[in-house]
Amino acid sequence: MRTYVPYIFLGALLLSTAPCYAQFMPVVAKTREVEETSKDGKLLETHVREGVYYRSSDGSVLEYWTAIDGSPEKAKLSMGGNTFFDNTNGSSYTLDLQNHRAKLEDSGHPMQADSIRNRSDGKAYPEEWVSGVRCKVHPLKMRINIKGPGELFPAGQICVSPDYGLFLKREMTYPSADGGTEHVVWTIQNVEMGKEPDGKLFAEVRSMAAAQPGR
Repeated sequence: MRTYVPYIFLGALLLSTAPCYAQFMPVVAKTREVEETSKDGKLLETHVREGVYYRSSDGSVLEYWTAIDGSPEKAKLSMGGNTFFDNTNGSSYTLDLQNHRAKLEDSGHPMQADSIRNRSDGKAYPEEWVSGVRCKVHPLKMRINIKGPGELFPAGQICVSPDYGLFLKREMTYPSADGGTEHVVWTIQNVEMGKEPDGKLFAEVRSMAAAQPGR
């Protein structure tokens, strides 16, 4: 299992680097992830995942894969990368699209639009443009949990928009369980700032979340 964190906690970074809006800036975009596995200098596998990213004006975020290696069915079966954050109650879910289920991962942490402010840690970070949006490049640390909790080590970088509090790119290189190397590049594409996502999509995943046992 892999986990990764930037030098600045990502959630706080997305909140603290955006300007103050009466509402959150809604976003409709596509995503693409390319994962390459190599060993002894030879490329063994390549997987390409394509998806969508929606952020509503209430701060809720829906993200899921639409195709993995060109297959929509593989995307539905995927248990990673399909997530929903419901900012109306501060709850985070992983989505099982095949069975139309939502698993609660965390709750009670809503984000307030009027608490978002421009902040800086005083450091000068390099800048890039991703899909026409300016972002700042921050170092990324990662923890590999193969045989118990691992140590944090530099694994790549992320690029976050200081204007919109939007995560635009992530690039990581880390060891695999079999002694090989994984190189993963995730980017957001076709970004439409200010476009409100279809409310039916959010209503559907909220319905999935409400139907889970114990709710």
